[in-house]
Amino acid sequence: MWQHLLLRPLLLSTTLLTFFPSFGSLLYTLFALRTLRLSPGTLGLVIDCGGIGALAGALAGAAFLMASQLLGGGLLAICVITENSLRQQAVAAVALGRAAAVWKMASSIIVPIGMMLGALLAEHADMRGAM
Repeated sequence: MWQHLLLRPLLLSTTLLTFFPSFGSLLYTLFALRTLRLSPGTLGLVIDCGGIGALAGALAGAAFLMASQLLGGGLLAICVITENSLRQQAVAAVALGRAAAVWKMASSIIVPIGMMLGALLAEHADMRGAM
């Protein structure tokens, strides 16, 4: 993967695309619960809206988070589909399984790193500064 001129930047972008949401998801949750004072149930509803769209009449803070989930979820789906299609075109059929494993490993390793860094930032900065 690393030697391929197309797949290397694609792998790096996938890793970063996984890192920043994992970093941000922790801050997002703390911001919603502590700063916006959403209940855990309301936060669950907000996060669910990433898949089903924003719900009318929600609390003002929840409505903004729902809109970002709707837009972000849609754009992420487009990105992942395009990325997978590009990778499948660039990799020989016999190596597709290995390529998929590398992609999964890279994104799985980066998630806890992003979450830990997000937690450290949240611990040492005020929530608005961290967000």
